[in-house]
Amino acid sequence: MEKIPICSINGRIVDKNQAVLSLQSIEAQYGFGVYENIKVRKNVVYFADEHIERLLHSAKCIALSHGFTSSHIYKDLLAYKTALRIDSYNLKLLLLGGKSEKESQLVILAALPKYPKKQWYRDGVSVVSYQHERFMPEAKTLNMLPSYFFYKKAASRGHYDAILLDDKNHVIEGTRTNIFFIKGKKIYHPPIKKILLGVTMMTLKRVLAKNGFNFEEKEVGLKEIIKYDGMMLTSTSSKILPVCKVDDVRMPIPESLRDIIKIYDAALPEI
Repeated sequence: MEKIPICSINGRIVDKNQAVLSLQSIEAQYGFGVYENIKVRKNVVYFADEHIERLLHSAKCIALSHGFTSSHIYKDLLAYKTALRIDSYNLKLLLLGGKSEKESQLVILAALPKYPKKQWYRDGVSVVSYQHERFMPEAKTLNMLPSYFFYKKAASRGHYDAILLDDKNHVIEGTRTNIFFIKGKKIYHPPIKKILLGVTMMTLKRVLAKNGFNFEEKEVGLKEIIKYDGMMLTSTSSKILPVCKVDDVRMPIPESLRDIIKIYDAALPEI
């Protein structure tokens, strides 16, 4: 697969093989930073404002001092996009902290997309559960070891993602997804204070509210999921995916879930 050879560091376009980041500070050694993934398809950058706003919010949550504004970040993003000269890829924005605001760095990288399989939208995906609660879940930080560990463990068993449970076995979130349960025109999701509020989740709620669906925060136990009409995952890369199996429990895929996918896909160009 073709690799993308350049990246952006503090607005400067450089060859990845020649890019240098200092590891002298303990902040760099400990991975003190936050990040965002942004989807670009056919030169359309999806939800840049929302992603940049969340990046800055995450930095504030962990007290990461920096001098980057939303307009500054967007300007660097567009300059990098112009330099790439390809039309579809995924962007990763890394805001890295240092001992002082002056030492902070904004790194932007691109990777060619891995497209979801079409049958996942038709047949659903399977997930497996593990007990783990992320520290400071509202922030998208580089503290990704537990999520990476559980995701790799799930993937090695043939699952799309791992879903995380709290100490009372309530479903919280996936390692890279938000989770929803459907009952008629009601859509339930875990309490916002326990999860990372995904950009797809935010935009989906806006779209479906205009189509007669209501959202409600609710703690759903792992043993209670079978009571719902269906279950779905959302993420930047895959948008909306039905869940067909959780551990050993088969989940139905109702027509309402298929309608939700169609409604969101149709609305996406106008959001």
